[in-house]
Amino acid sequence: AVAGAEELFTEGGYIVGVFPAGDWGEVAGAGIGLDGTSFVRPDPTKLLNLRSSFGWAYNFGRTVGVPTTNLAAGDVLDLETSNTSLWFGMGPELGRGEGDTRAFVFGTVGFNVHWTNSELNGTVGGQRYSANVGHSGTVFAWSAGLGLRRAIDSGPGGKLEISAEFRSGVGF
Repeated sequence: AVAGAEELFTEGGYIVGVFPAGDWGEVAGAGIGLDGTSFVRPDPTKLLNLRSSFGWAYNFGRTVGVPTTNLAAGDVLDLETSNTSLWFGMGPELGRGEGDTRAFVFGTVGFNVHWTNSELNGTVGGQRYSANVGHSGTVFAWSAGLGLRRAIDSGPGGKLEISAEFRSGVGF
């Protein structure tokens, strides 16, 4: 066995900050979630590991005004959207299995299931208007990220990890 090497199987739980980007970022608000990640290190002297991720996130409701160019004169509508996502992915993780501080990069492919709720509220033709539309779906999803893992003397698992991840497919 290599001194200071990772175990064959390691798992961890993470609090996730969700910050939508692109068109989805124009509609959905920031969110928070939980992610359970594990990886298998078949050989601590090699860089290649297998990583899996299973998580849940909630995007808090965000309200945006419907552009007046899309409405009749005198009409005013606001759109509020919230979203819940559940994802799973597997892929490679590259990183050293030795040392107190270990850098790593990773990528996963899998799927995302989402439940979106949209409410349209305002005034149409001088009358109060309200509509609620829900949508759900499952899409292909992928992620890529990097991070640092450090051995610590106290705490669950004896490790601390900080990482950043880009995920595509969440909320679409």
